[in-house]
Amino acid sequence: AFLLTREAASREDDVMTDYFRRRALFAGVALGGLALLGLPVLQSDAPRLFAQLTTGLGLFFVSLSAVAGLLTLVLLARRRYVFVRGPVVISTLALLWGWGASQYPELLPGVFIDDAAASPTALWALLIIFAGAALITLPALAFLFVLASRGQLDAGSETSKDSTEELLASLTREKSEIGRAHV
Repeated sequence: AFLLTREAASREDDVMTDYFRRRALFAGVALGGLALLGLPVLQSDAPRLFAQLTTGLGLFFVSLSAVAGLLTLVLLARRRYVFVRGPVVISTLALLWGWGASQYPELLPGVFIDDAAASPTALWALLIIFAGAALITLPALAFLFVLASRGQLDAGSETSKDSTEELLASLTREKSEIGRAHV
């Protein structure tokens, strides 16, 4: 709802903007409340995790997540939709990194990172493959994001209809030509 509020505002759809804004504010307050209510449960069920989340690096990430979440709610309340995306992403990433920092060096009770890790050769191969995939896909995704945010991918536009009809016509011609060649 947080990101959809900004999308609706960029399309100047006031009804949907207000709809998603109300939902985002409710969701943010509800999630913050649940997080606070969950602290005593976490302390009794997972005391080690609770201790790690409330000290050191875990506390830093949890605090960062909370501050970014509150900033998101303030921006939504003030209808500053353009700036909402950043704090939403920071809040989510900080929460994930906080969990990881609080678990370190164990992934699960009794399973340490060094025990579960692959060999250095396999990790390097995976890193190289990931970097190659990122080099191929990220520019295309960035271009797609720019086109979508400019509204140039709308299915109802005449350009889109014309190019779709041309593609279907060419595929139909190719199929019929292939069919005649085999007869």
